[in-house]
Amino acid sequence: MTAKTRRKQYSIVDRSLQYRVLAIILVYSLVIVLFLAVCLFIPDILAMSNQELSLEIRTAAADRL
Repeated sequence: MTAKTRRKQYSIVDRSLQYRVLAIILVYSLVIVLFLAVCLFIPDILAMSNQELSLEIRTAAADRL
């Protein structure tokens, strides 16, 4: 029987590149979540803080939150 030659295994992706891509994905996801939160909640928050609107409109804005 012949002995099998062992090859040195190399990683396919560089570890530092892998962590950099993971960090970019996490930051990008956080930016998207913050953008959606601002777009969804800021109009109601502004409506609640506007003293010129009636109490019913401000209550409806508070109920939506």
